[in-house]
Amino acid sequence: MKKPDFIRKTLVLQYFHPLLLLAMLCLSGCYDNDGVFSDQLIDHKPYKFFVAGHTYGHPVEAVDSVGLFPQFYRKLPAIAADKSIEFGVFTGDLVKYNEGFRYDSVVNQLARYNLEVYKVPGNHDTGVGRFYGNWHRYFGTSWYSFRRHSDLYLFLDPNLNYWQITDPQLEMIRTELQDLAQVNNIFVFHHQILWWDSSPDSLLHYTNPNSPEGRLDSLVNFWTDVIPMFRPLKQQVYFFAGDAGAWCWLRSMTYYQEENIHLLTSGMGCVKTANYLEVSVDESKKVSIRIVALGEDGEGALGTIWDHRLSR
Repeated sequence: MKKPDFIRKTLVLQYFHPLLLLAMLCLSGCYDNDGVFSDQLIDHKPYKFFVAGHTYGHPVEAVDSVGLFPQFYRKLPAIAADKSIEFGVFTGDLVKYNEGFRYDSVVNQLARYNLEVYKVPGNHDTGVGRFYGNWHRYFGTSWYSFRRHSDLYLFLDPNLNYWQITDPQLEMIRTELQDLAQVNNIFVFHHQILWWDSSPDSLLHYTNPNSPEGRLDSLVNFWTDVIPMFRPLKQQVYFFAGDAGAWCWLRSMTYYQEENIHLLTSGMGCVKTANYLEVSVDESKKVSIRIVALGEDGEGALGTIWDHRLSR
């Protein structure tokens, strides 16, 4: 996770009055003891970010290759050249296998274009909550939050407990939601499709995760513990899950909405349906989401998110 150069600033300013030091540091951001970033500057300028899931690509082809899904990697120069895109988010499964040289490849590809990318782990990156050595070495913590342009960003890690979001992650959410006076939109990112329903009779069964690895149905608490915290809010809340699109027989993009709650899945692997999302926030803080298709038929080949909306 990219962070401000906090240590260097502290060394330069160590002889300033403590209150002045704190104020100056907080102009670019302050971290509390839990690693929660609080942006004190309110900025309503329009901006964009992208969200990319399952970026290692096809489960078979990626066995003998490393790095990002080739069709997505070829988009990076255009993404880097678009100055309205401030950053990106990878929603898990950056690597096929949890091996250092595979992480090296991804890191080097991103560095080539100087892209600011935030990340959450998938089951391929860490195993089912077991093997975090490489993740921590390359990217640091697996769950965190920050505020930017008067929007709140939450990054969650369901790998830690069988698709559950438990404390201290729940506590981080509760803490952030206590003060939303200067927050317009809330964006939440994680790998697993936490709203997937294993019952074929459910509409949400069709959100089609690439894999249910690590899931214990009796423990999944998305609807009982997570969503109830967001329903009463006046803010629009967007959840993004990245475990989608690996296989051509699965849906690579879905959209479901209940009042202020928006649930989106997006990912890549199947060349024909592979995609990532481009999120735009305008001056009035209205959010629009564009599907960027990665296949040969062009960026608009998959239509709009409304074409993939699940409804009865």
